[in-house]
Amino acid sequence: MHKLGKFFRLIQNEYIKILKKISTWIMLVLILVVCVGYFGISKIAEYEINNSMYAMTDEDYAEQLQSDLAYAKETKYEGWEADAGEYQFCLDHEIYRYDWRRQAVNAAFHDVTDADAAEPLKKAAIDGDWKTYFQYNLDALPDGSQEDESAWLMQYCIDHDIAPDENDKTYQLAEKLSSAKAELAGYERQKENGASVDAAKYQDAKDHVQLYTYRLEHNILLDVSENQDWFNTGVLNFWTVFGSSYRVLTFVGILMIMICGAIVSSEFSQGTIKFLLINPVKRWKILAAKYLTAISFGYGMLLLTYLISALGSMLLYGTGQLDAQYLYVSAGAVKSMSGFVYILRNYMLSSVNILVMSTLAFAISSLVRNTALSVGIGMGAMLGGNLVVTILSAFRLDWARFLIFSNTDLVAIAQGDSPFMGHTVGFALCILGIHLFIFLLTAWDGFVRREV
Repeated sequence: MHKLGKFFRLIQNEYIKILKKISTWIMLVLILVVCVGYFGISKIAEYEINNSMYAMTDEDYAEQLQSDLAYAKETKYEGWEADAGEYQFCLDHEIYRYDWRRQAVNAAFHDVTDADAAEPLKKAAIDGDWKTYFQYNLDALPDGSQEDESAWLMQYCIDHDIAPDENDKTYQLAEKLSSAKAELAGYERQKENGASVDAAKYQDAKDHVQLYTYRLEHNILLDVSENQDWFNTGVLNFWTVFGSSYRVLTFVGILMIMICGAIVSSEFSQGTIKFLLINPVKRWKILAAKYLTAISFGYGMLLLTYLISALGSMLLYGTGQLDAQYLYVSAGAVKSMSGFVYILRNYMLSSVNILVMSTLAFAISSLVRNTALSVGIGMGAMLGGNLVVTILSAFRLDWARFLIFSNTDLVAIAQGDSPFMGHTVGFALCILGIHLFIFLLTAWDGFVRREV
């Protein structure tokens, strides 16, 4: 216990040194500013989306129909009468957007030759009777195609009274299940024809079908994993903003690399290393204390960023659906995880790149005892690693999967977005573990074995 107490006092002293530096506090303030700026950008994006001048209104769609009608009547191209009838009918009954009603009108004027048979489709479009239109499509299918995925979606909507509204969460979920069924059916047809099918993609398709089926059966309309990237979807709510906040960790990484790159070399540049080594403590313990101090300080900032992001998202976007879950398939069963735990997991996975590059800076700091070089290489590796992987993967160089940069983005690997086929989190962790061992061994050799 006495030896352990000495070790913790070493860590305590290192914390005091870090917190005395003005640069540390400047970085902490910058991290706070970045968090606030992130929320500010999200609110600006929300305002722009809600007030976008490029969003099509009903008046815009009506003008487009008028223009198409005038063009048809003026040019009288082949089949213009049917098009003109469709456009005029839509204008008369205010059917502007190209949804199922517009498709029903299109079928009435183009697919049905008998005027009496077209009337039910026109009436369905006017009355909003989507079931009649769906049933028409089902009846028109040739024999043997009843198991088609689009047919399945229409029959499912009829059986469960789910209106085909693109803004309806249940209908969106049914569409996802239909798409998953189509993807799985495509893989199964390839296998039947003797073509090779990627086992991981085939299993993912099966898992998606099982997952969406489970969600529909249990009316689980929100999955946290589908509500994160508001940068691309334009959907802003608590979970999308909070879920994407891990991007701010780049600035936490910069702070960690600065600390790791200077925590050893600064002792030499300031001439304090001899006073440090006077203590009756083994060198490796001093080195371990410095490393644990830098890493634990960085992870403390990570957790602080997580809490600030959660609170900021609640303040700006409300506290609705805080009990949302992350659903996944494991061992053939659908399992769930708290949305907060899932996002914390993504934070931790994202921090692996920061941890590895900070350890690299720590090793260089111990080896060459130059702060600028250590920090520069660490930051360059963290910020430029993705570019290296992108270039190598573009040339289909599969050996690049063994590089450290190819294994640091564990979030993408876990989601199946790695550029390398069959890339798993387990493989990435093995590669990272080997590199971490080499970095720490280098740091130990540079600090413990070399003379001061």
